[in-house]
Amino acid sequence: MFMPDVYALLQEWEQPAINTLVTVLNESGIATDEDRLGLSSTMIEGWTDDCSRLLYERGYIGGEIRIGAKFFPESGAIYAVYDSASYELSEVIRHLEQINANAKQ
Repeated sequence: MFMPDVYALLQEWEQPAINTLVTVLNESGIATDEDRLGLSSTMIEGWTDDCSRLLYERGYIGGEIRIGAKFFPESGAIYAVYDSASYELSEVIRHLEQINANAKQ
């Protein structure tokens, strides 16, 4: 499977898009591929320390950025990047389950 260079992709984002992602992570501690922020599932799958470092350089102030995902048989996987100082993986999974439940309504 081809994995994009996510760091290179993030460097190409317009400044307002990066600012929005940083703001969301600073305020809520989590961003998903369902949030219409520009993050795709493959970008989150390919997340590296360089990606996190780029967000720190652009104003992110939280803890280590980690990734989480959950597969839903009826709708596919939902992916997230999250502030590990604000969330445990189990909380991220519950958040993804809520997104999936809301999408069904």
